[in-house]
Amino acid sequence: MISLGKKKGRTMKKVLIFIFIILLFIINCKKDPAKPDPSPSFQLIEIKQSPSIVHLGETVSLTAVTHNPDNDTLSYFWTATHSSFENIETNPATWTAPDSITQATITLEVTDSQNLSETTTKTVYVGNQ
Repeated sequence: MISLGKKKGRTMKKVLIFIFIILLFIINCKKDPAKPDPSPSFQLIEIKQSPSIVHLGETVSLTAVTHNPDNDTLSYFWTATHSSFENIETNPATWTAPDSITQATITLEVTDSQNLSETTTKTVYVGNQ
């Protein structure tokens, strides 16, 4: 009787181990394959401004500098805390400085053809001389 009980115990252990292995296999098979990283096809490096010293009411050219190895079509959206742009969807963009001494925050969002985007900001100091 004792030997029969030990044999049943070993068989039960083997069955449980087998079931465990099968369950692990099933669980791993149901996982989605690795999804690609949802990052844009480009890199937004910086905003360049010209002129570098901005006077009251002056027109400023702002250019998005990007690294775009896939040559993907990019769209641009510019905003500023003060004053306005001639066209908010071009690169370069033309911004008119306000008529008061201030610092304006320029924000640029660049989006690729897969609707993935990067955003950056630049502070522009506006003075009277």
